[in-house]
Amino acid sequence: MTDELPDLAYGLPVFPLPDMTLFPHTLLPLHIFEERYRNLMEDTLRKPESEHCFAMGTLRGSNSDGEVLGDPPVHRYAGVGRIDEYTRHPDGRFVLVLRGIGRVRLTHENSVTRGYRVFGADWLPDITPPAANVWERNLGVELKGLALALLREQAEKFRGMLSAHVELGEL
Repeated sequence: MTDELPDLAYGLPVFPLPDMTLFPHTLLPLHIFEERYRNLMEDTLRKPESEHCFAMGTLRGSNSDGEVLGDPPVHRYAGVGRIDEYTRHPDGRFVLVLRGIGRVRLTHENSVTRGYRVFGADWLPDITPPAANVWERNLGVELKGLALALLREQAEKFRGMLSAHVELGEL
């Protein structure tokens, strides 16, 4: 798999879902069963592997604040994912894992293609958090040490419980 971002000149297929956001560097398992999104998958898989991508749009209510687009409306900002792995079932369904590769701003809705929506989009820059300072790193080391000590202590108690003979009525 390449880490290059695909060219969006010909539009970006969008799979809109309510209450769903795909973030960069995350994995999203999907079960595709609806005909129009099966078409999206088939069309996407015909492209070169580096372009096996589509956006996960978040459906929005009808109150327009300028940050929604289309009908039903979707938020203008969406996560784009590349198909990491997939299985095509004999009945046409797909089960896949989508890997978040970036964020886009949807600029306009191009068309409905074979039942699914296609948008014009612009890539947004990846936001890299600033490097942690020394205090944060030291705190992380301290917290890990405390967590390990707690796990060891609880493991000893658990082993003791397993080795003790307890009557069912005592539980």
